[in-house]
Amino acid sequence: MMSTMSVRQSPFHEAYFISSSFTSASAAGISHQHCESDAQQQTNIYGLLPLAFPGGSTKLLVATVRGQVTCVEFQSGSLRPSVSPIHFSYLPADAEIVSIDALVKDVERVVVGITFVKRDSEPKEAFFNLYGVNTRLSQDSPFSWEKITEDWNALDLKFTPFQLTHTEILVGEKLETVFLLPGDDFVVHVYRETLGFSDDSSEPWFPELRGVPSSITKLEVFRRDYQRVTALGCQSGYLKCSLVDMTRSEETCVLKSFCSEVVDGPITCLHLFTCESSSVHAPELDSYHLLVGSAIELGVVFLNIIRLGFSHSVSLPHSSAHDSIMCGLSGDLNWDGRPELLLGTYGKEILAYELDTHGGSSTAVGTGNGTCTCTGGVECLWRHSLAHPVLALWHGDITRDGLGEVVALSTRGLHILQHDLSEACAVLTSRLEEKPFLTDASSSMGDGKKDTEGTRW
Repeated sequence: MMSTMSVRQSPFHEAYFISSSFTSASAAGISHQHCESDAQQQTNIYGLLPLAFPGGSTKLLVATVRGQVTCVEFQSGSLRPSVSPIHFSYLPADAEIVSIDALVKDVERVVVGITFVKRDSEPKEAFFNLYGVNTRLSQDSPFSWEKITEDWNALDLKFTPFQLTHTEILVGEKLETVFLLPGDDFVVHVYRETLGFSDDSSEPWFPELRGVPSSITKLEVFRRDYQRVTALGCQSGYLKCSLVDMTRSEETCVLKSFCSEVVDGPITCLHLFTCESSSVHAPELDSYHLLVGSAIELGVVFLNIIRLGFSHSVSLPHSSAHDSIMCGLSGDLNWDGRPELLLGTYGKEILAYELDTHGGSSTAVGTGNGTCTCTGGVECLWRHSLAHPVLALWHGDITRDGLGEVVALSTRGLHILQHDLSEACAVLTSRLEEKPFLTDASSSMGDGKKDTEGTRW
């Protein structure tokens, strides 16, 4: 363990805590106070699923290892979260959920995938359940999980599943959605939508995922148009990142591929991000960095991963001082237009970092386009302590107040962290002072006069 950190406390406060023992008969599951829940209701690093719907609403699904799935959301105009269990068909009493993912095709179609093992069977039996494949919801009726949960199909698995995720493949001239499911057989299984989500792993849709030496514990696929960046991390610490042109043949589609075994221990965190602003144009793919965390070592950022591979990296200080790193993400947490990095640890801490960036000419590890370039420095900004180990993180506007929250899934439930409003007001005031024409215009309109159309300001 390292010495204590000389960083400030978090600018967030815990506004809500939803215990993982919540049931439909336990309205007191929403509380500002921490409470213990049954250990049987614990979840894992694959147990948090954010679902973004057209119109800006977000639902958070939390899956426990003992087969319970709960939906958390803020209804329009509500200041408190709505929490309700979702009763998915054919999740047997001895089901132990491994991972959950979903496709939000539009407001009329949601397909949910759940992998689980039956803990009482010997040998262990594993399944991949799909819900809502044939269901169409009505836009004129309130959203309901009932039709989705009753439309199910169970796929028998011959392997132990890990993370469930999804992306698109190019079939002819059309993009098709697929689920990706790594297993302990060292294979990433591909389930195609047009084939009823049957296993199509025998086809060469993802040549960059072949030949891994260990089970893949974390997989991230980022697609733009007909190119994708695929990053993976294994139980052994093996890392691989590839750039793929989906329009090319199997033999020539992998444009770049890098692998590394410099990280020790199982990979628990893998996240692609860029320091460039997307307000004007989409950032170049070779400007992306790769955040990696393992169960044993410090967190590390591999800079410009597509351009430089694993040759340039910076370590995240103090990140191994709070037990294992379990998760990580990036997001603009202080509204400065640049992403900060968050790590969640089993030692009950959330750590925030900032990479040093600058405008102007590029450096040896830069993107070379004169925009936001990473110099390789890193600073630990703040820490936030929770009462329980952190398993997963998400950053988004779940409360629909325009500020964005940090959501942490712990071994005991869901923590929703909100910004300190006084700090938000200070930032807003500062921005207005930097734009004097806004305050000048409002003051000139605020003297009781009317504009040319007679509207009073």
